[in-house]
Amino acid sequence: MRRIQPMRSLAGVVLVGTVVSVGAVACSSSTKAPTPTSDSGAAAATPTPDAPSAAATSSTAPTSATASSPAASSSAPTHADPTFAKRPAKAVTAGTVSDADTARAAGKGDTNVKYTVQGDLAAVVTVDCSTCTGPVTITGPQRVAAFGTVPKGGSGSYLMSPMKSQSAAQEVWVQARGPWKLTVSSWNTAPRESGTVHGKGSRVFWVDGKHTSAVLEWKRSRPGDKVQARYFQADTNQPLMFGSDDPTYKERQEITTPGVMSIQTQGEWTFTPGR
Repeated sequence: MRRIQPMRSLAGVVLVGTVVSVGAVACSSSTKAPTPTSDSGAAAATPTPDAPSAAATSSTAPTSATASSPAASSSAPTHADPTFAKRPAKAVTAGTVSDADTARAAGKGDTNVKYTVQGDLAAVVTVDCSTCTGPVTITGPQRVAAFGTVPKGGSGSYLMSPMKSQSAAQEVWVQARGPWKLTVSSWNTAPRESGTVHGKGSRVFWVDGKHTSAVLEWKRSRPGDKVQARYFQADTNQPLMFGSDDPTYKERQEITTPGVMSIQTQGEWTFTPGR
């Protein structure tokens, strides 16, 4: 199956790295539109009305306004610029990613892993930490929040950009103190599931079969852990985005199949499709 076409039609709309604001009440695209975000996960600026022109204000504004007036002396609130991840100085080339080819890389320490996407597809980065001596974090260009962190002895898969506007030459940044290894593959070759899926940590998989709904259950692995889920389906121009940072979480979503499910977390979860 080729790349999901609605994702191809959304040129310029940021989907990858979207961080859904979650709290006591989970935010779901089926009930409430998520806060607009940038590719880095930072909240996008809210448009504001244009300021009145000088001509429009000159007839009503005081002509003797001074810096001592309350309006002039009060300072506007300031907002710190987002801190983006820094590109590692060391770089390696993993190779070409296609439906027939998987790129591979291994190294030690912080590394910029470069790869080339060939064909109409989105890339999936899978980290194998079975021989890691510590956690490995996956991030990339213009990221405020990382894709995720794989603990020592674990593994995790992360969906990269599904957008048509994404360049064929791509890169993912590894942040680690010790050794690591990863693969970059096509989302068309991701595992296909038609029933209940149990997992721990981040994973990307296809949902096959005739299903009209799905339930995601999740349990936090440690303080600060959260779950962020995105479901890409072929009959809509926007993925479902849902999740939570509560200790436990359960939510039902209406879906169509087939589709691609991306779950980012360190906790344990169960995904159950149904009708």
